[in-house]
Amino acid sequence: MRQRERPFILTIIILVIPVLGMYWALTSAEARVNMSELPKAIFQNWVHSFEDDSDDITVYRTSKYAFPPARGRAGIGFELDGTFTDWAIAPADGTNAITGHWRIERPGYVHISFEDKNRAPWILEILSVDPEMLRVRRHQVSP
Repeated sequence: MRQRERPFILTIIILVIPVLGMYWALTSAEARVNMSELPKAIFQNWVHSFEDDSDDITVYRTSKYAFPPARGRAGIGFELDGTFTDWAIAPADGTNAITGHWRIERPGYVHISFEDKNRAPWILEILSVDPEMLRVRRHQVSP
């Protein structure tokens, strides 16, 4: 390599690497969950996949997933109009729909409230969502 080429190559490296680093940081952060709006994939009914839960993370999958046998499965559902449904397990292993509403609390956090005011609201932290799986962390709402 000639002496004159070194400064040019060093200049390119000095300029390109930080730009690529910033691009990667911004795009990967958005891919994780930078939501001022909810991703389209979330708007469906989700079935609790308790076999995939870990610590305080709750995992949901679509109803198309081949779940192992269980004595009832809870679920949740998001509608574009702001309607939220909590599918609770009913006494005969069926489900009972509890209707509520969702609204974005802040990016990545969704506030859930229910029409039955005796039912406490909660916050869902959206950790990841794609068309097949939803991973959330549930938080209590401070009074």
